[in-house]
Amino acid sequence: MDCVLFPPSPQPLPAGRTVAQVIVERFELSIFEQALTGGGLLQAISQASPTNPLTVFAPTNTAFVKFMASSPSFFIDTQAERVVNPGYPGLQETLLYHFVPARLTSGQLQTHNARTLRTFEGKEIFVESFGLGGKRQSNYVNHLLGQKLYANGCRLRQVDFICVDGVVHTIDCVLQPNFRDDRDKWFGDTE
Repeated sequence: MDCVLFPPSPQPLPAGRTVAQVIVERFELSIFEQALTGGGLLQAISQASPTNPLTVFAPTNTAFVKFMASSPSFFIDTQAERVVNPGYPGLQETLLYHFVPARLTSGQLQTHNARTLRTFEGKEIFVESFGLGGKRQSNYVNHLLGQKLYANGCRLRQVDFICVDGVVHTIDCVLQPNFRDDRDKWFGDTE
């Protein structure tokens, strides 16, 4: 082989796409789409608008496969399930935890070294940015060396799918509303 192969870069989205359309059209978000549909939330997020935008931390299919291996009853959100597992967030709570009522690009998330964002679920997501070697750097140094963003310790993989009604960032973990209650949930697959 006489050349270096690079994975294809994400294709830019056609103008005028909504958050809901991006979630439906991106193959790597198909399980997230199914979960939103099953939880009755896909129709609700279609109500977002340029004046009422959303930022979505959308778990990839790989993130859901890993999560469902440890939580096989995730899609079963019944009253009986809640009695058996009190304090464990249900389907809707977990899904709503991935939505922030604001338009936040990666550049805005990098503005501070640490930031908390209130979600539709009511609890906060903790966003951090790290530069080379996992160290916090100045914004200028991060810009030059490459920035990595994390939400609750989970790495944002693809960022800034800009939509008319918000922004979608893909993430490699299913975020949990009670992640600070359980030390094992602080960090997911962060490589």
